Amino acid sequence: MFRKIVIAEILLAVLLSLPTDLFAGEWIIETSPTDYHPSKLKVETGDKITWINKDMVVHEMNFNGNPSDSGEDNLYLFLPIRKTISTIVTRPGIYSYKCSWHGMFGVIEVRPAKE
Repeated sequence: MFRKIVIAEILLAVLLSLPTDLFAGEWIIETSPTDYHPSKLKVETGDKITWINKDMVVHEMNFNGNPSDSGEDNLYLFLPIRKTISTIVTRPGIYSYKCSWHGMFGVIEVRPAKE
């Protein structure tokens, strides 16, 4: 029993010493044939957003601007059937995105991370 307590205390000490940006939020957006769920999301810089395609059709996320550091002016993500894709948001702002194939749209508001 003593050994388990010592291991737990060591793990806790290690976790508390890690940089706080390792604990950024993780958000899931699921697709349906005509919508993103949720379609509106408020996140902070450093958060990870993952889209999950549970449909039998491909989708896209074509952004007006780029909330990430991918180097593109406008972020474009392609989401194959039954796959996931993720991005980490790093730039504050309000970004709308759409799937022009199916008329789906969403909005992500990226706020500066709290310190």
